[in-house]
Amino acid sequence: MQNKLTRDIINHDKNLREKIEFLELEKSHLDDTIFREKELILEAFSEDLKRLITETKKENADTLKKKEIHEKKVFEQRLSTLNDIFSKEKDAWIESIFNLCISDGGDDE
Repeated sequence: MQNKLTRDIINHDKNLREKIEFLELEKSHLDDTIFREKELILEAFSEDLKRLITETKKENADTLKKKEIHEKKVFEQRLSTLNDIFSKEKDAWIESIFNLCISDGGDDE
């Protein structure tokens, strides 16, 4: 009877050790799998990030170019308006300045 009990304990211990070995092997495979999945996720994330950066740079460049074109157009319109005003008013301004100088008496004191 004691012999049977000892044999049962030994068999049970052997079975548990085999299960533990199997679980440890499974765990090591799981660690490898997790590591590979982590690398794949990081690679995919990195590619998505690069794509987003490229798209954002392109959008920003397009927006900046449109803004530059708009501002140049506004500038050219304002410059044209100023040139028109100058062309129309310069003779009157010159005459006004001349008359002020004459009425001042030309005194250089």
